Amino acid sequence: LYTATKCALHSIFESTKELLLDTNFKIGIVHPKRTKTKMLDSIKKDDLNPKYVAEEIFSFVQNMNKSSHTIIQ
Repeated sequence: LYTATKCALHSIFESTKELLLDTNFKIGIVHPKRTKTKMLDSIKKDDLNPKYVAEEIFSFVQNMNKSSHTIIQ
């Protein structure tokens, strides 16, 4: 369900990006890898630090000059 939801959001992003192409509106979407959260504390994996993810999202938004997406790794 989680993966299907992410795919659906990306499809909505792509469709909306096309609709906004000739406007002054920008749309962005961020795809971070799995991020360390309390929900995942019991799983010891290579999760991203939440502060790092937040900084990357902030940088993405600050530098977004057209509709785009980013993958945080």
